[in-house]
Amino acid sequence: MQSASAVLDALPGSIAAARALVRDRCQAAGVSDLSRDLAVLLTSEVVTNAVLHAASRARLSVSATAESVLVEVGDDSTELPQVLRLRRGAPHGRGMALLEDLADAWGVREEPGGKVVWFTVAGHRTL
Repeated sequence: MQSASAVLDALPGSIAAARALVRDRCQAAGVSDLSRDLAVLLTSEVVTNAVLHAASRARLSVSATAESVLVEVGDDSTELPQVLRLRRGAPHGRGMALLEDLADAWGVREEPGGKVVWFTVAGHRTL
């Protein structure tokens, strides 16, 4: 199992750092290219919610095996994420809809002073 965690500042550059961490752990674990790219995309969406919308540092944890990837992102906001269905052309707000549509499973765990959004992706997705 390939695992890593990081605390990322509430800055836009933290999103790229989160993507890199997840990409590296997935590659080291032998996750398929499609599953790796999907985990990276969904991480980007969830970390964006934490650092831009919750204005919080993001606590990122990733655990990857060739069979599955688990990503957890904690933040300091008690506001639970909502899945929005927006009209074509809306500039923002699709992150949770992507998570709902593309992750194999996802959820939110409330914690004192915040929450953790988690998702899983099968490690062997192919086209």
